[in-house]
Amino acid sequence: MSWGATRFHDALGAKNRKQYREATSTHHRKPRSIGGTNDPANLSELPRSRHAAWHTLFQNFDAERIAVEINTRYLDPEYVMVAERRNHDASRTDGVQPALRIA
Repeated sequence: MSWGATRFHDALGAKNRKQYREATSTHHRKPRSIGGTNDPANLSELPRSRHAAWHTLFQNFDAERIAVEINTRYLDPEYVMVAERRNHDASRTDGVQPALRIA
């Protein structure tokens, strides 16, 4: 391959990498494999590269499992990531919603 052809090939590769980084894909916040839906509230548009990175790190884990992974592998040991449900627990009468704490 000539120098000119190599330069063209490198430029084409860089262009494709930039297009890949700038492209978006739809991320299911709660994966369909564990009961998530295509409801717009469950969907996020992410840069394709970040979406791929998320699934490389966390596969299709639920929130509690992601918190465990982050706490045991990534987070400063002086902190804890907490997975807390957003929906209201109607069985509680004191108005306090418990947080799921996983260390």
